[in-house]
Amino acid sequence: MAYECFVSCSLVYFVYLCGVVVGVIVVIVIVVVGVGVVVAAVVVAVLVHWCTLYACVVTFQSKLQRVLHKQRGKLLLVWVLLVVVLLLLLLLLLLLLLLLLLFVFVVVVVAAVAVAVVLVVVVLLLVVVVVVVVVVVLFVVVVVLVVLVVLIVIVVLLLLLLLLLLLLLFLFSCSCCCFCSFHFYCCCFIFCCCSCSFFVLFEGSSFRLCRTSRAPHE
Repeated sequence: MAYECFVSCSLVYFVYLCGVVVGVIVVIVIVVVGVGVVVAAVVVAVLVHWCTLYACVVTFQSKLQRVLHKQRGKLLLVWVLLVVVLLLLLLLLLLLLLLLLLFVFVVVVVAAVAVAVVLVVVVLLLVVVVVVVVVVVLFVVVVVLVVLVVLIVIVVLLLLLLLLLLLLLFLFSCSCCCFCSFHFYCCCFIFCCCSCSFFVLFEGSSFRLCRTSRAPHE
């Protein structure tokens, strides 16, 4: 009786483990396919699954105890079949886990590539914006420098023109002064010459007059 109870409990636990594996496989399939991602629905499905599984296990245990009384020779075959089924379920679970990991890896790689592309595009846009700003700043600086150079040249030319006008005015004033002084000196020279000639003539005439006035007395 104890052996039969142990065997029945072992078979029940095997069936229960197979049910757990099937439940995990169902959940993984739901996650991989992408259907039924809502948490409430998953919780309800899991609860219904565990309740149904528990009812099936209880029913199977009661029936199994009746069968074991009749057919003890087929116990090894049942064990082998359950082990094979469990191994197949574990293999299927492993394949699904690998598929899930591959799916996650592909999603991560695609997301990383998308992020890298977005970052590259953003960096290129920033580089283009920086280059445009630098070009605009250089253009403005060049324009300002050209305007400053033109203004400086204009101011220098105006100063040179002013200096030239001042020089011409100075030369004109100097020439006027020289002309006036030359005219004054010429007038003075003419006046002196006239004075000297008048003096010489006056002295000569007075000398002759004196000589003619002395001649009869002698």
